[in-house]
Amino acid sequence: MNLKQVNTTLLTAFLLLPMFLFGQVKIGYIASERVRAEFEEFKEAESQL
Repeated sequence: MNLKQVNTTLLTAFLLLPMFLFGQVKIGYIASERVRAEFEEFKEAESQL
Protein backbone atom coordinates (compact mmCIF):
# COMPACT_ATOMS: atom_id res chain seq x y z
CA MET A 1 0.00 0.00 0.00
CA ASN A 2 1.25 3.42 -0.76
CA LEU A 3 1.04 6.40 1.59
CA LYS A 4 -2.12 7.81 -0.01
CA GLN A 5 -4.00 4.55 0.52
CA VAL A 6 -2.85 4.35 4.13
CA ASN A 7 -3.94 7.93 4.79
CA THR A 8 -7.31 7.33 3.15
CA THR A 9 -7.85 4.15 5.18
CA LEU A 10 -6.93 5.87 8.45
CA LEU A 11 -9.10 8.88 7.70
CA THR A 12 -12.06 6.65 6.89
CA ALA A 13 -11.54 4.66 10.09
CA PHE A 14 -11.36 7.82 12.23
CA LEU A 15 -14.51 9.22 10.61
CA LEU A 16 -16.50 6.00 11.06
CA LEU A 17 -15.32 5.19 14.57
CA PRO A 18 -17.59 7.71 16.37
CA MET A 19 -20.64 6.35 14.55
CA PHE A 20 -19.92 2.86 15.86
CA LEU A 21 -19.22 4.09 19.37
CA PHE A 22 -22.31 6.28 19.69
CA GLY A 23 -24.48 3.74 17.90
CA GLN A 24 -24.42 1.64 21.06
CA VAL A 25 -25.78 4.40 23.28
CA LYS A 26 -29.43 3.81 24.03
CA ILE A 27 -31.37 6.64 25.61
CA GLY A 28 -34.99 6.14 26.48
CA TYR A 29 -37.81 7.58 28.52
CA ILE A 30 -40.18 5.64 30.76
CA ALA A 31 -43.49 7.23 31.67
CA SER A 32 -43.67 5.70 35.14
CA GLU A 33 -47.01 7.29 35.99
CA ARG A 34 -48.51 5.75 32.86
CA VAL A 35 -47.07 2.36 33.80
CA ARG A 36 -48.58 2.65 37.26
CA ALA A 37 -51.96 3.66 35.87
CA GLU A 38 -52.35 1.34 32.89
CA PHE A 39 -50.55 -1.97 33.43
CA GLU A 40 -52.43 -4.54 35.46
CA GLU A 41 -49.27 -6.54 36.24
CA PHE A 42 -47.77 -3.51 37.94
CA LYS A 43 -50.89 -3.00 40.02
CA GLU A 44 -50.82 -6.66 41.10
CA ALA A 45 -47.16 -6.48 42.04
CA GLU A 46 -47.70 -3.24 43.94
CA SER A 47 -50.58 -4.73 45.92
CA GLN A 48 -48.38 -7.65 47.00
CA LEU A 49 -45.81 -5.31 48.55
